[in-house]
Amino acid sequence: MISAYETVAEYPPTAAVIEIAKALKVSAKELLGLKPPPKAARLPEVRRLWKKSRKVLSLPEKNRRAVIRLVNSLVAGRTSRNGRA
Repeated sequence: MISAYETVAEYPPTAAVIEIAKALKVSAKELLGLKPPPKAARLPEVRRLWKKSRKVLSLPEKNRRAVIRLVNSLVAGRTSRNGRA
């Protein structure tokens, strides 16, 4: 799904948006830029994370995909240890 988004589609499929939003603990509207982030997003650690994510966008496609695979594997490992899918 993410590969299709990166290579062809302007926006990811709805199901992917929902899963990404859940993983990032934001709403789909916030993720798509349709709603401003809550006040909690103004916390310094959240701002640092957003800055880093913007830097990822400037990487070559191959490296962006590697970052996405890494994040997916970390999230999958965390959810499997917690007993959630």
